[in-house]
Amino acid sequence: MKYLTKTIYNVLLIGALMSFISCKKIIRSFGDAAYEKVSTSIGKSTSKDLSEKALRKMNWEDIIDYVKKENIPLAESLEKLDRKTRKSILQAIQDDARFFNSLRTPQYNLINDFKLFTSEVPKLANDVSFLKMFANSKYEAKRFGAVDLFDQVVLKEQNGFVNFVRKENQQVIAKYRDGIIELTNDLSKGSRISETSLLRYQLFPNSTYKFRGKDGLLYLFNIDNYGRVSSVKANYISANDITTNILNRNFDIYLGHDWEVSLKQLRQASRGKDIELDIVYKYVDNSSTPKYAKVEAKIRGKRQFKKTFENIGDIIPSGNGGINGEGRTLKEICEKPVPEHLIRKLDEVGVASDIVSRMKADLARMGSSRVPQPARYGHVEFRGIAWPGVSARLPEKTELISAIRNNYPNIALEEISASSIRDVTYYIGRKALADKYGLTIKQAADVIGLLDLVIHETDDALIEIVPNNVHRFKQLYAHKGYVSKMLKEINGKEIVDEDL
Repeated sequence: MKYLTKTIYNVLLIGALMSFISCKKIIRSFGDAAYEKVSTSIGKSTSKDLSEKALRKMNWEDIIDYVKKENIPLAESLEKLDRKTRKSILQAIQDDARFFNSLRTPQYNLINDFKLFTSEVPKLANDVSFLKMFANSKYEAKRFGAVDLFDQVVLKEQNGFVNFVRKENQQVIAKYRDGIIELTNDLSKGSRISETSLLRYQLFPNSTYKFRGKDGLLYLFNIDNYGRVSSVKANYISANDITTNILNRNFDIYLGHDWEVSLKQLRQASRGKDIELDIVYKYVDNSSTPKYAKVEAKIRGKRQFKKTFENIGDIIPSGNGGINGEGRTLKEICEKPVPEHLIRKLDEVGVASDIVSRMKADLARMGSSRVPQPARYGHVEFRGIAWPGVSARLPEKTELISAIRNNYPNIALEEISASSIRDVTYYIGRKALADKYGLTIKQAADVIGLLDLVIHETDDALIEIVPNNVHRFKQLYAHKGYVSKMLKEINGKEIVDEDL
């Protein structure tokens, strides 16, 4: 959607209301660098953060004493709360350490601000789940510059509902009662969750978000105590809606090849918007992304499948010679293949500063919000996470043999190995990088190694420079590329890349 009409603007704001910043994923479309900071910081402790184990042992007096060391006004406001509210907040802190970090934002009295914001809505004034949502939204805004929903709306109580009203035009964009948030927009008019940013921000813990379509209920998203989607129910949707509006609502869920097969079968059996879907997510501890998704799909009341799929985006690559020392998830690696601490090392390469600046600018664009699908029949697709603008065509069989014999004049065809082929392909890859930035071949090789990247030969004879942590993660991406193909053509040998 390349333009923003007033109607779509309203929908976007509704999306901002119902979505809670995902602990590891921050939407990039706002173009604010602060979101990049948030994505790598959420859920990770600072030196001043307490462990969950330590928090569980603390009583209310311990909490107050700890807060007083950093924020006396906040501690005083907490002490003035009634006994019931204190007990609820203490329980929330013990259950979720991240809430405590948000609550005690330095130089900010969250409790006073929350009281002011909920002054006209007693239904939410003492709701600790809503306080958690409010606290996290303020924390992200103040610490990382994220968009704060609560700067854009006011709350008003009417006919037993709490209305969320947009400040700009006093439009009611959602209604809340008894744990259910019902959005006032109609998704049947063509808007999509992925386009309107729905469910991309922090969610109201222990609540249900309801969306209505022209045929009645369309979507129900149930939210757990940590503000995560615990389950989804959807009626009258299409196979495309499953991907667009549920799994890819924030590009978190990647269920692999088995899911693609099941979805294809569902699409073939469906006549359109006739699918009923139930998804239950399973999380490990308090992780922000699900480990598994149990999916049941029906068409016109008849079950098509009921299976459990693993979310490959939440996997942490390891092994294979010691890859991924940072312990990042596959999703995090694909979003930013070269972490900042490695990019800064480019200043040590010994090349002109303008060249370094160009490389840094291109590396800032490197990456994708989508995780590559696991290898299928030896094929992998890494293009989305390759160094942008660096590519080269690899030689056909005859030209390759000639190039190898330039390096090894007396080599027989049966003596050609994967190593001798890679002497050629690696040179071509390094030269492609060198030519783009005006480097020497040695400097190009040094840069690739310094950034923990690797030269990848695609099975359609192209060079790409991709993250080593993904390329060598053989549990998912063992593949037969150009090297294996050429080796078979030259001397009949066939090697799986993982064995090279």
